[in-house]
Amino acid sequence: MAHKHSCPCCCQYEFPGKESYEIRPVFNWEDDPVQAEEPDYKGGANVLSLNEAREHSGKAERYVSSALMDLIRERMAGLNSALPFAC
Repeated sequence: MAHKHSCPCCCQYEFPGKESYEIRPVFNWEDDPVQAEEPDYKGGANVLSLNEAREHSGKAERYVSSALMDLIRERMAGLNSALPFAC
């Protein structure tokens, strides 16, 4: 039985097994053993090198986190103004 392993790009998604050639749904990263061994290698299964993809996934994660926090603050402000009393 193959052991799951973390995506080398984002470290959050789990592939079903090492060198599975599965594709990470969110970032479209293919589990490529060549790029895992040579993280600056461009081409093959993925357009970006593993190091470039890691940089992009980190930026995307920070953007989503920031956008989500903005949405939460906006919704909370709306809820607070709708309350019949002050907290």
